Amino acid sequence: MTKKVLIVDDDQIIYSVIEATLKQAGYSTLIASNGMEAKQILEQTKPDLMTLDINMPELSGLQLLEMMRPTEYLDGVKIILVSGQPVDELIDVIVSGADWVFEKPLKPEQLVKKVAELIGAA
Repeated sequence: MTKKVLIVDDDQIIYSVIEATLKQAGYSTLIASNGMEAKQILEQTKPDLMTLDINMPELSGLQLLEMMRPTEYLDGVKIILVSGQPVDELIDVIVSGADWVFEKPLKPEQLVKKVAELIGAA
């Protein structure tokens, strides 16, 4: 069964690069361009992993994580945060429920490697 990744980012260039990278590696992808869209998708389907931008309009990645982590919607879902902030400033974020954090710009080969470590090869 194909592993499913929900990509949540308000930057079309970023989510397009992540989507192309993961599809090329054999993963199935869903796109949400903000936290509210992601919440709606999560209420309907459960991905194996979610890449989540921290700074987005309407509902930030952190707000989405705080809202959804205690629910059954994220049970077993691995979460990779993607941020323009340095990783050393985001230690609290990892404690709050993320499985990994990447700084932008994202290196596609590192993303694929980490996704495979967290949920297995596609």
